[in-house]
Amino acid sequence: MLLTSNLDFGEWGEAFAANKMIGAAILDRLRHGAYRVVLDGESYCSLQSLPEMPEMTVAKRGKIAHS
Repeated sequence: MLLTSNLDFGEWGEAFAANKMIGAAILDRLRHGAYRVVLDGESYCSLQSLPEMPEMTVAKRGKIAHS
């Protein structure tokens, strides 16, 4: 299984603020026997501009019409 997160281990309690025990239990089970790979660097998503998307309108009967 591969799991990705933008939260550090210390931030998982904040993610489950209503019940910090759930966050601790999930983290404990995920870390047991796991490998941790930390990717640090610039995001490639911010370097690329998004392509122009055609405007879509919903026609009768729920069909999508491209304009």
